[in-house]
Amino acid sequence: MMIFLIILFLSAGRAGAEEVAIENSFKHSFTPHSTVSARTGEWGSVALQRTPGTNRKTSALMSSLTAVVIPRLEIGTALLLHTSPYHNSNFNVKVNFFRSDLMNWALSYSNILWRPPYYDTGTSIIYEKLKIESLSLVTNIQPEGSLWSYGVSTTFSSTYVEVEGLPFKFTEEAQPEYNLDISYEWSGREDITLGLGMLRDQGLTAFEKTRFGFGVSYALYRPQKLFSKPTVGLHYTPDVGSFLWSFATTFY
Repeated sequence: MMIFLIILFLSAGRAGAEEVAIENSFKHSFTPHSTVSARTGEWGSVALQRTPGTNRKTSALMSSLTAVVIPRLEIGTALLLHTSPYHNSNFNVKVNFFRSDLMNWALSYSNILWRPPYYDTGTSIIYEKLKIESLSLVTNIQPEGSLWSYGVSTTFSSTYVEVEGLPFKFTEEAQPEYNLDISYEWSGREDITLGLGMLRDQGLTAFEKTRFGFGVSYALYRPQKLFSKPTVGLHYTPDVGSFLWSFATTFY
């Protein structure tokens, strides 16, 4: 936690950067709804964003605090999980392995390990070990001179389980998730993004059913402010008739 606070302080010192650099940064900063942004920020930049491997239907409280530790490499952790007595560790990594003015590609990986024994009140199962892993591939396409940009992603998740009283271990593979975002630059500093996709019910384990959903997110760019790009969204899942809100932001 202290490391992230230090990096946040350092990023505040960069708030006096030239306006041209700020505008170029915003131009390349895709506003996601169902997907994630493939482009990482500059060194030392900090953000609160959806944890890689979770999805648009995961509670906003599960967001990660992330930091760019070296160019194109972003690491983070879901802070809320650290408050659980069953939590052992969690981390996520995103690598922006291809970058151009037109397109960005990234791979992200997340790992959540629960401390044994973990008791599932819904099934009365005691897990000796419960590990959740996810791998996502995402691309953002932002044509030069166009107000439109696009995001596509797919996520593969698995849950590794050891159950008390059973002699075997197993890994459950989730159905792949597919997402599409279409973003429009409403004004020089505002984005509106429409997104849809096939997502797991909670985006936390491999045992969940995949359902279709859609929604919208709005982002406002505020250069040199603490919350420099706050983004709010609302997502609807027709099968269960549920809405879920989201919040993300970059800092300075």
